[in-house]
Amino acid sequence: MAATVLDIADPTIVLPEIILIDTSLLLRWRHQNTSVTAFIARLATAALAGQLLIVVPLIVFEEACFKLVQNYYINLNLGHWERDGYKKQPTLLLPFWSKLKQLEQAILHLPAVITGPDDLIVSSVGTTPMHTQLLMNIRQHLLLPKDALIVAEADRLGIRDIATTDRDFDSLSNYTVYRDK
Repeated sequence: MAATVLDIADPTIVLPEIILIDTSLLLRWRHQNTSVTAFIARLATAALAGQLLIVVPLIVFEEACFKLVQNYYINLNLGHWERDGYKKQPTLLLPFWSKLKQLEQAILHLPAVITGPDDLIVSSVGTTPMHTQLLMNIRQHLLLPKDALIVAEADRLGIRDIATTDRDFDSLSNYTVYRDK
């Protein structure tokens, strides 16, 4: 059974009480994609009214930061971004740090919560270790490792609604995926 997919461009879709935001949605929001920006604004309005909790797992925040850093070094045209850029000149990252801080502040200002594995939210997964959940999600849903970890975090938090702009989560049963159709 596949996920229920709802179009984020549809302003009449009913929002859940809690929603997990994926990296792709964060990055498109940063680039001011029209449908994503409108959807995030709708989520923020509901969150500010106390009707919705927006969750950004730490792994999503890390991946968004990584993509921004990667693009920053690529735009410096130093050769291979990691080998010739970051590994040889890590101090070039210092002036870019403020952009990462801005991303964090924008997320928190929505308001959203950036969650980590140590948060004191009751787990619905029980005692299954996160790395085991990650591997199970790769096998069961054919997800890439970071997406599999995002689903493990959603399971741990008891979240069944994921906002994204890609189709990677469409194979999840018992989930609702909010994205562009």
